[in-house]
Amino acid sequence: MNGTTIVASGTVGNPGAEWHVAGNNVPWTAASTDLLWQSDVSAGVLFQNDSGEAYIWQTNGIAGTGTGSLGNPGPGWHLKATGDFHGGGDPDLLRQNDDGTAFIWETNGASVIGGGSLGNPGPSWHIVGTGDFNQDGKSDILCQNDSGKAYIWELNGTAVVGAGSIGNPGPTWHAIGTGDFNHDGHANILWQNDSGEVYIWEMNGTAVIGAGSLGSPGASWHAKGTGDFFGNSQSDILWQNDSREVYIWEMNGTNVIGGGSLGNPGPSWHLMGVGDYNKDGRSGILFQNSSGAVDIWEMNGTSIIASSNLGNPGPTWHA
Repeated sequence: MNGTTIVASGTVGNPGAEWHVAGNNVPWTAASTDLLWQSDVSAGVLFQNDSGEAYIWQTNGIAGTGTGSLGNPGPGWHLKATGDFHGGGDPDLLRQNDDGTAFIWETNGASVIGGGSLGNPGPSWHIVGTGDFNQDGKSDILCQNDSGKAYIWELNGTAVVGAGSIGNPGPTWHAIGTGDFNHDGHANILWQNDSGEVYIWEMNGTAVIGAGSLGSPGASWHAKGTGDFFGNSQSDILWQNDSREVYIWEMNGTNVIGGGSLGNPGPSWHLMGVGDYNKDGRSGILFQNSSGAVDIWEMNGTSIIASSNLGNPGPTWHA
């Protein structure tokens, strides 16, 4: 991809209907099945089969640079997120087993070059996101328990170098994802209640150093992700209503300082992810239709500056 233009394409074969696109997003941070596979110079699409096998289709600018299987740990393992846990600028894959065990695969291109188990917090703990909470240049892991309790693991590669509970907002509050809302270089946490109310916790490592309610747009509005839509190095919040209307809140810390509706692509269009697809320093939005069709909106603030349908891989393929 170059923006919303497919500048090169080619079949990589047909793995069958049981293969699903696990993600092609930039680092964004919402609770979703979308996963980032992107380094400073290259990006790729990450797939996972129902059998558990993972597959990468690498790209570098306008050129496809290769594909490769990352192996198969078994159907009980699920790709949960990506992050730069080693600080080398390349993405690593974070998996969690049905029994709760967490595992990192360190990758170089389409090759797994290392990895290790992070231990097992138990099946009631769920990995919900990654972010650099302690500003050491390496990704950390955010988990939430069924009870609502949240926990951070600070990482150096596959070693847990720090950890701590960050409190329990209760089981009706759900960690949606992470983003740097106050531009201090630390990942913060975005929460949404079943009622619709939204809350941000500003973090420094495992310490909550600030927090605030953003209000409630109503239970029919769902925070879908975070991204820098205005190019100011601060995260904003992306919403979609049950009707499929899309909305952006421009953020400064815990204050909503602007925003606007982007319109309604229609009830069959689902917001799947956020990423800087055209490398202009601003996040764009990835949609997929119930039919399988894929569309990108390139954004400048709340203005859609380009939109393009990327084709239809069919309804059995999921972005």
